[in-house]
Amino acid sequence: LRGRVGHQCGVWSRRVNRFPTWPRGASQTPCNNDIVTQQAHSPIPLAFVLPGDPATLSGGYRYDARVIEGLGRSGWAVEVVSLGDSFPHPTRSDLADAAAQLAAIAPTTPVVIDGLALGAFDSVVLDAIKPPVIALVHHPLAAEGQLSDIRRAELLTSERDNLARVAHV
Repeated sequence: LRGRVGHQCGVWSRRVNRFPTWPRGASQTPCNNDIVTQQAHSPIPLAFVLPGDPATLSGGYRYDARVIEGLGRSGWAVEVVSLGDSFPHPTRSDLADAAAQLAAIAPTTPVVIDGLALGAFDSVVLDAIKPPVIALVHHPLAAEGQLSDIRRAELLTSERDNLARVAHV
């Protein structure tokens, strides 16, 4: 934001997410409305990457839907990016499609990636993403039941390596 940003509590600040500065004579009561004030000006773009069909009735997808809804209410312009349904065991086609979709996201748009996809990506895919990446991890992929020992080890390694590449978890 450029210039001054007004707050509901009556103080002014030059930057969002910064402790407010007080005009002379104003009450010095901290105000946490910086984000609320910014959303009145313009929504903040955010890409939310999900594998498969987000309408699937499962606990994980319901959780993702609630997070997306909350982000929208908080001033984020959330674009849902749907990946193939083969994750967390992606086919080559789904992995290539995911890489293309992620590469197309604007470099200034933060990207939230659901853990079912993140842990299964090749590190090359994550390294090619320009914007900051945030991992939304429900539980480790290697903790999924019915995995072979080889697949469990692969997922443990890829998820660990990929989590080390993201900006936030």
